Amino acid sequence: MTDWSTALDDFERHLVQVRAVLDRDEEPLAERWPPADLTSQPIPVEEIKRAQRLLQKAFELEEELIARRATMPEPRTPIRRRRQSYPTMSTRL
Repeated sequence: MTDWSTALDDFERHLVQVRAVLDRDEEPLAERWPPADLTSQPIPVEEIKRAQRLLQKAFELEEELIARRATMPEPRTPIRRRRQSYPTMSTRL
C-alpha cells in the first residue's frame, strides 16, 4: 500500500516530467494519480500544505497546456479520394 508522502513524491516527479514535456517536447506520461489504494485514505494533516502547493503547480501547468492548445493550428483531416471506376469489357457493351 502506498502512503501519502510517497504518493506526493510521485506527484511532484510527475509535475517535473509534465514541465519537461512542455519545455523540451519529451514524451508524455501515461501514469495515473493518485494511486488507487489511496483514494479512500484521508491525507495526513502534515502533508496538506505540500499537497496544496503541488495542486497549485498542477493547475498552473494545466492552464499553460490549455493556452498552448489554443494557439496550435487545427489538425488537418486526410483527404479521402473517391474510387474512380474505369470502363471494363462488360461496361462497354
